[in-house]
Amino acid sequence: MNLVGYARVSTLRQKEAETIGKQIFDLNKYCQDNGHVMPPDLVFCEEGVSGSDGMDDRPAMNALLDYMALHAEIDGILIYQLDRLARDIVIQERFIQDCQKMGKRLLSVAEPDLDSTDPTRVLIRHLLGAVSQYEKGNIARRMTGGKLKKARSGGFVGGAVPYGYRSVLGELQVDGDKSPVVSEIFRLHHNGESLSEIARILNLRGIPPPLSYSGGGKRKLSGYWTHKTVGNILNNQIYWGVSGFKSVVVERPDLAIVSGDGNVVRRKVVVGYSRGEEALMKMGLKGDV
Repeated sequence: MNLVGYARVSTLRQKEAETIGKQIFDLNKYCQDNGHVMPPDLVFCEEGVSGSDGMDDRPAMNALLDYMALHAEIDGILIYQLDRLARDIVIQERFIQDCQKMGKRLLSVAEPDLDSTDPTRVLIRHLLGAVSQYEKGNIARRMTGGKLKKARSGGFVGGAVPYGYRSVLGELQVDGDKSPVVSEIFRLHHNGESLSEIARILNLRGIPPPLSYSGGGKRKLSGYWTHKTVGNILNNQIYWGVSGFKSVVVERPDLAIVSGDGNVVRRKVVVGYSRGEEALMKMGLKGDV
C-alpha cells in the first residue's frame, strides 16, 4: 500500500521514550517489513501538540487530511500507536471516520486491525482510546499536584518567566537589566499616565518589549509595547513579591521590584484596559495599540 505517516509528541510526554525520531524509525521499519511504500517527505509531524487538542489546533493532521483528499493513490495513514493520533476519544473517532469516508485505511505499528468495522475490534479501539484519555488526565493531575507542592514552598512552577526576572536553575531571580524598566512602568502609572501612553513612551525610548508566545509554543519578541503588555505587568502580583499558583499564595520579598498596594494598582489597570479598548474603537482599530 501507498501510505502517509503521522507522528506526534506533546509537552506531557517529556519522560517517555516515543520521540518523533523514534516514531518515524518504527514507521519506516513497519513499511519495510510489510511491503508498504511511505516516502520520507510524507510523514506529517506535530511537536508540542497535546493529544487532547482539537482538530483546529492540529495543523499537521489537517494538512495530512487535505493531502489524502487530493491524492487518490494514497491508500492509508500509518501511525505508531493509537495515542499518537489522539488522547481524546471524540477526536480519535472523528479522524477515523474522515479517513473511512475517503476510503483510506488507518494502520498502526503497535495495534493490528485498528480501523476494522468488526464490532469487537471497534469496542477494543474505543477502550484503548478511553484508557489513553484517562491516562492523560492522570498525567495532568500529577503535574498540577507537583506544581502546587512547589508553589507552597515559594518555588517557580514554570511557564513564561515574568518580564524583569530571569530563571536560574529553575528558580526566579530579579534581572538587574530589566527590573528598572518595571520600576519605570509603575512610576509612570503612579503619576497618572495611561497604559497606552506608557507603551508609547517605552517604544519611543527603544526599550525591547517582553517575549510573547507564537505558534508552536515558541517565544519571540512581540515587536512593540502595547497597552495590554503594560497592563499585564502592572497586574502581576510577583512585582510586589507575591508568588502564586492557583489557590496558593506565598510571600517572596526577595522578588519584590516595587512597593505599595497591589490591589489598588490592579483596580486601576482594569479601568486602563477599558479606556485603551475604547480609544481603539474610536479610531476604528482592532487589536493592541
